[in-house]
Amino acid sequence: MGKRKSSFTVSDVKRAVTAVSGSGLTVFGVTISNDGSIRIDTAANEGGRVVDTGSSSFDQWKSKRAALGND
Repeated sequence: MGKRKSSFTVSDVKRAVTAVSGSGLTVFGVTISNDGSIRIDTAANEGGRVVDTGSSSFDQWKSKRAALGND
């Protein structure tokens, strides 16, 4: 099996991390899948310390939306 050219660049990852950080979230990990998707793990900043939320920001948004019946 030969090597495939990656479907992302370092600047793609930097741009994604900068966007997430700019929204006020703390980035504590980045996962890049073979399909080229980039997952950024975040934590809530609570009282000056980082707390693992256990789910992504999208998952939190989606669950709030479902709770409101807007799913």
